[in-house]
Amino acid sequence: MKIKHKNLELVRANPSNAKVLLSENYPGGKNMTRCWDRAIAVYHKENSLDKAIQYLQGQCLNFANNKKNRDRTESLILKLIDYDKNYCQLEFLPYKVQGRLNMDIEYNNYLSGEIYRVDKTKDGYAITLMLRADKIWQNELRFPLLQRFYSDKLECPENKIMVGVYNYEQGKHEFISYDQSTLNDAWEEMTKISELVSAA
Repeated sequence: MKIKHKNLELVRANPSNAKVLLSENYPGGKNMTRCWDRAIAVYHKENSLDKAIQYLQGQCLNFANNKKNRDRTESLILKLIDYDKNYCQLEFLPYKVQGRLNMDIEYNNYLSGEIYRVDKTKDGYAITLMLRADKIWQNELRFPLLQRFYSDKLECPENKIMVGVYNYEQGKHEFISYDQSTLNDAWEEMTKISELVSAA
C-alpha cells in the first residue's frame, strides 16, 4: 500500500484503520493556491521571480474576473515576493523541485507523495515540504523518516541533512536535524505501524 506522507499522522493515530482512512476521497480541483505552488516551481526552474509572477498572473486569469479574485492574485504575488526574499537569505543551491517520494517502509508498504524541494546547503542537503497552516510540525513522524531516507539516497551523513517546511502563513523556512536516537526511534515506530497496516 502507498501511504502519502501528508496522511501519515492519520495512519499513525489509527494504523489498523488505515485502509479505510486512505480510501476516502478528498476534494481536489483547481484553485489559486495550487497555481501559486506551480509558480514556485517556475521560480526555481527558471531562477526568476519575474517569470514566476508572470506565470501566476497568467494562471489566475483563468478564474472569474471579480474583486475577490483580483485581491487574491495580488496577495499571492506578495507571497511570492516574500518567498523569494526568504529563500535568497538561505543561500541554498536548488537540487530538485517537486520530486516524488517512494520510501519502502517494509511489509509491502511505501511512503509516497511530493517532496516540495531538495536543496544543496554548505555542507549537506535541506529537504523542504510546504506547510499551509501555521502549526507545530517537528513532532510529525514523516520528518525524521525523510532525514534518514535522503541521507541514504544522497549518500550524505544523517547529521548533514536538514528537514523542514516553508511556512506559508509566516512566509519563512523552518528546519531541524534530528539526532541519531530520534531517527532510530522513528524508523522502529514506522515499521511497527506498517506491520499493523498490513495485518488489518
